[in-house]
Amino acid sequence: VEATLATESYLVDTRQAVVWLRYGYSWPGASLREAAGVVVRYTAGYGAAEAVPARLRHAILMLVGHLYENREATSQAGALTATPMGVERLLWPYRVAF
Repeated sequence: VEATLATESYLVDTRQAVVWLRYGYSWPGASLREAAGVVVRYTAGYGAAEAVPARLRHAILMLVGHLYENREATSQAGALTATPMGVERLLWPYRVAF
């Protein structure tokens, strides 16, 4: 049996990857399977490429260029080159802390 829970019936703890039912709500039916009894489906990201902020697209292009220029670097040969500071600065406002 598959059922969709209303958004207001649960809380999501992203730090621990846990879904909690709010007080007064219950799981739909008593026929949940013991293993894999709950499936979570969600949509993440920006959707269409045009919706990605210009700063993120620019950071991606800079990082790809950096990785291309340093494509022979490996961890076995020594220290890897650091991510360029410009990329870090462009990405900083979009970081999500867990």
